Amino acid sequence: MSDTLYLSNQLLIAMPAIGDPRFEQSVVLVCEHNREGAMGLVINKNMQISLADILSYIGHLSKDTDDRALSIPIFWGGPLDRDKGFVIHRSVGQWSNTRAIGEALAVTTSQDMLHALAKGRGPINESLVCFGCARWYPGQLEQEIAENVWLTMPAAPSVLFNCASSNRWTAAAAQMGIDFNYLSYDVGHA
Repeated sequence: MSDTLYLSNQLLIAMPAIGDPRFEQSVVLVCEHNREGAMGLVINKNMQISLADILSYIGHLSKDTDDRALSIPIFWGGPLDRDKGFVIHRSVGQWSNTRAIGEALAVTTSQDMLHALAKGRGPINESLVCFGCARWYPGQLEQEIAENVWLTMPAAPSVLFNCASSNRWTAAAAQMGIDFNYLSYDVGHA
């Protein structure tokens, strides 16, 4: 596969008949895709906990924690590495372990980002915190796309940061001109 066909910095939009309940109505940001496989983060499955819960758990919640940080939701990023945190954000700042996902986005896995968010110094309005990730072995993601499991589109910061998590699946599809309410799931021959 040539580099031009890799899907880093793309959104995967789960088709309605995906067949895996963990990924129903999911939107996944592909953080890395190469000949060794792919890694992505689900960006629309809220875990019903907040950054305040995480900060409290790791012992970094204090009275000077920025009020905006307390309500940052935590997302289920996928079924693997569930104890590992990932922060998707605009590509600004210098963090200990950051990887660019494209020109506009990056993902950081170091706690210094959580500390910066807690103090109101990080990209507090343009970040998503996920625990866990999704991985595909070489060729698996390409096969799933060929089988119409996923739609793909360029990563859209408006979907990531300006859209309620409960609306990201339909909003991403709408940016492609698709309304899932009008799709037929029947298979047959003419």
